[in-house]
Amino acid sequence: MATPARSEGGTQWVRCGDTLVRRGLDRLVLLPSSLDHPVALAGPSVGELWDLLATPQPLEVVVDELAQRYCTGAAEIEAGLAPILEQLVTWGAVRAT
Repeated sequence: MATPARSEGGTQWVRCGDTLVRRGLDRLVLLPSSLDHPVALAGPSVGELWDLLATPQPLEVVVDELAQRYCTGAAEIEAGLAPILEQLVTWGAVRAT
């Protein structure tokens, strides 16, 4: 299984189309087809991350877009994003292409 890293040339990340999602204020509630119960992600950018992953994106593009939106360094965004992407992959809500 691929893990989020800039060094993986060509790897792109995309949300799985069979994941049900509901949005709340700074929160996503997901029901991936691989799970029998909903899971939640909370944070100010989780909705934006989910939107960015509607189409396959390299990690660099996701990081750069969020860094620009939040006027923050890419390294800080990437450090916070990697565990979130790993969790989404573990749940089966996001996959590498």
